[in-house]
Order: sequence, then C-alpha cells, then structure tokens
Amino acid sequence: MAATTNWDFLIDKFSKRLSNWKASMLSIGGRTTLLSSVLGSIGTYYCSIFPMPSSIYKKLESLRSKFFWGSNVDGNKIPWIAWNTALASKVHGGLGIGSLFSLNQAL
Repeated sequence: MAATTNWDFLIDKFSKRLSNWKASMLSIGGRTTLLSSVLGSIGTYYCSIFPMPSSIYKKLESLRSKFFWGSNVDGNKIPWIAWNTALASKVHGGLGIGSLFSLNQAL
C-alpha cells in the first residue's frame, strides 16, 4: 500500500461524498458534521491497517478543505481561518473536525 495508485479508490470515495451541490446546500455546521462523522469513518479501516503516504494525505485534506469552504473546481472561496485551526479540537479553539494524519498515526 506504499504506492499511491493503491489509494485511488479512497480518493474516489471521498470525491463522491463531497459533491459541489452538497457544499452549496449545507450550512457550515452541516459541512462540519459531514466531514467529522461520515468522512472520518470512511478511511478508518484502511488507516488502521496501512500507513497513508503523505501525498494521499495531502490530496484528501485538500478535498476536505475545499468542500468545507464551499469552493468548486473552477474557483476558490476565501478561507476565513487556517485549515489547521479548523482541524484542531474545540478545546484548542478549532472546530473539532480532526486530521486524517492524526487518525492514521493513532490507529
């Protein structure tokens, strides 16, 4: 699983769950819930068995951040806080979304 091509199915699953129309129809709270609960559980099995390559981690975090900010393929929206701040726990001033890298390292 060290090859990035082996992780393409996981990127496809994330992309299918994070469509542009969902981003435009959901509020910030709805997007946060979707990112935390649904997308956190999709990769749990694979993250618990295999270490994720850094390029895959960066691609998945990019997909998550673009969905959260509501940007689409053509243009970007202005992020009001840093993505690392959004990933931080609520105790530390973040939104409590959780990092995929941390999940992979913990499992």
